[in-house]
Amino acid sequence: MRNFWGGFSYAKRGFLIGFFLFLAGIVYILVRTISSYDGTCGIGILFFGSPQPCNYLEYLIWSFKLVFFLEAPIIVLAYWLTILLVLLVPALIGYVMDKSKKQDSAVTPNS
Repeated sequence: MRNFWGGFSYAKRGFLIGFFLFLAGIVYILVRTISSYDGTCGIGILFFGSPQPCNYLEYLIWSFKLVFFLEAPIIVLAYWLTILLVLLVPALIGYVMDKSKKQDSAVTPNS
């Protein structure tokens, strides 16, 4: 079986690691939302009204609308620098490792 990482440069590996970290954050938010079903839909905050009883499918639809249209934009606006760093730092570290690997191979000739 071929090594999974064998065909990728360090920069590509870093980009994939950053992407999977970002994806893991999204999966965490979705799992947290799905597992917090308590039989009600709605927010019990001031003008939003009190929570109403609902079935699981209605809860999922309501929760995903809340997450993607309210929570996600707030998270992106509040933590945009952190998200950018999670995506770019592993790729930049890989790029530096690729550059140092190329310099080392240029300095020491193959025998």
